[in-house]
Amino acid sequence: MSSEFVIYFNGQLWAGLYSEIVDGHIVRIGRYVFGVEPSAAEVYQWVAEGSPGLKVEDVSNQQASGHPSLKAKNPKRLLREIRKAHVKAASNNRETAAQACLRQQVELGKRVAKSATKQRRNEQSQQKFAQRRLKRKEKHRGH
Repeated sequence: MSSEFVIYFNGQLWAGLYSEIVDGHIVRIGRYVFGVEPSAAEVYQWVAEGSPGLKVEDVSNQQASGHPSLKAKNPKRLLREIRKAHVKAASNNRETAAQACLRQQVELGKRVAKSATKQRRNEQSQQKFAQRRLKRKEKHRGH
């Protein structure tokens, strides 16, 4: 049995994702919302106190009972999401607010440039088509 607790920033708040894995299958999952970014000491103290407020669900019972209203996610998908959250949390921890702002500005610049390039390419293709049509019409008219 192994367990994992990943702290990540979901865009508004800092949260933790807990999972217990037995024989490659996720048995229990849980989530805890910290709010502001927790320091290492605060996380250690929270774990030492027995993780108060951690909401844990037993996923194995839901899969076995086949309850129609509680559809469990695919365990492989859950593992991918946990890994993705772990990687995202690791990258967010190394990034300051200024760096995050710069990264967002660069991404916005890329999107703007991409849309401008697409629009320019579309306009060029329309001009070429109009030119071909005009040339065809001139050839059709004769001398």
